[in-house]
Amino acid sequence: GWLVERRYLQRSPMIGVSVPRRERRLPRVLDWSQVEQIVAGERKPRDRTILALLAYGGLRRGEVMAADVGDYSREAASLMVHGKGNKDRIVPVGRHAREAIGAWLRRVLD
Repeated sequence: GWLVERRYLQRSPMIGVSVPRRERRLPRVLDWSQVEQIVAGERKPRDRTILALLAYGGLRRGEVMAADVGDYSREAASLMVHGKGNKDRIVPVGRHAREAIGAWLRRVLD
């Protein structure tokens, strides 16, 4: 292109040459059994709670780290999540995540 612009060549020698596209690969993920083993194997209640919310709640790292004790509702089994762009939403919390949150709260609040 540079040579054609400056009139060193009449036309680009690259016309008609196709560039092969790179194959797009999906990211590798853990098997669900491995995820469960990782969550269950964590000994620290805080870290187990974080892993449980990531795995079972489907939350992003930033959403978990922005969560506060007051954002969790035991009665509704839900968590107020402060997401991207200041968009708050309420996320239902599954049994495994509730158990992890309960264990952590007992330790923190006692």
